[in-house]
Amino acid sequence: MRKFPYIEPTIRSLAGGLVTASVVLLYFKPDLKLIWLALLFFVSLNLLQSGFTRFCLMEKMLKKMGFRSEMDEIKSLSKMNADHLDTLNMLSEVIVELSFEGRIVHLTESWNALLGSDKINVLTCPCLGKLFTDFIYVDDRIALKQLLSRLKENEAKSMIFRMLREDHSEHWVEGKFMLYSKDRPQSVIRGVLRDVTESVFQEKRISHMAMHDVLTNLPNRILLEERMEQAISEAQHTGFKVAILFIDLDNFKQVNDAHGHKAGDLLLVAISKVLQANLCNGDTVARWGGDEFVVLLQGLQQADESYSIAEKLLSAIQKEILVESIDTSVTLSIGLATFPDDADTSDNLLIRADKALFFAKSQGRNNIKTSGQMSDSHPDCLEVIHG
Repeated sequence: MRKFPYIEPTIRSLAGGLVTASVVLLYFKPDLKLIWLALLFFVSLNLLQSGFTRFCLMEKMLKKMGFRSEMDEIKSLSKMNADHLDTLNMLSEVIVELSFEGRIVHLTESWNALLGSDKINVLTCPCLGKLFTDFIYVDDRIALKQLLSRLKENEAKSMIFRMLREDHSEHWVEGKFMLYSKDRPQSVIRGVLRDVTESVFQEKRISHMAMHDVLTNLPNRILLEERMEQAISEAQHTGFKVAILFIDLDNFKQVNDAHGHKAGDLLLVAISKVLQANLCNGDTVARWGGDEFVVLLQGLQQADESYSIAEKLLSAIQKEILVESIDTSVTLSIGLATFPDDADTSDNLLIRADKALFFAKSQGRNNIKTSGQMSDSHPDCLEVIHG
């Protein structure tokens, strides 16, 4: 539908044109004097009456013809804005408007759910006027401030950060922000906040499963090798030593054969807990596979420190086996290798510890052997089979 100009300017234009034409015609056509006087009277009466009674016949006529008043336009825009706000409030995303300094100017009602707070009126919310970063986890504030300071016109930037909630739960939000200055005396920042907590937790679960053993929840080979690389890199700068303990349960197959695989699994879980309980926070115990475990020791000043730790683990695990009431001759063999004494890379360190484990088994099992103790006549101990 074609839109006509507003009624008010149209009336003024028509009235001005009629008055001008009437004056000219009255001057040149005196015989039409009564007609133009009547027309002038009609115009002036309408204008005068509309000023007092807010009723104007010319306005009514123009409305019938499809013209609209400024008040009609204001009402229409107000209704559109109200409908728009209602729609925004229905969304789970939060629409936020910030001043250029990062203070909150406007929010939609989903803000309540994002903070886990009681329902409050976002139009009178106490958070209005406060810095947006005050509601962000402390460790994420600097990165968010830097992002907001780098915003440019019509260029959206996004990041994931944590919100400070009333229940103190970990809550992740994806925020997308854009600098907006069109038709504004000052630049403002508009953003859309979306709750991505479940997605972040799901990614963490997937990442954890990829890096940990399903049965014992210990780090697996991938994570162990990654930590070994980090430990050796640090040791090269600090001068400390790194040790690897390769641990294997002797005669473990008899547990599965005599008591079933469930009993074997329970024993592996129990041993994993013993290993964790007897290590320092900076050390790592991983399940290598089957009945084998690998312990990574860091920050050692002397190589013999690792041997003392191995003896401690051997004693603790033997006690645990007795507690589990396993009626088979399950014992423990441990092979030990140290960086940089026995190897200069993580791969070689694992190989040397594994060979030391073979050597421990060849010497009667239930003992600890270091890489340096391997017999010259059987350096690789290849004839010995695990288990």
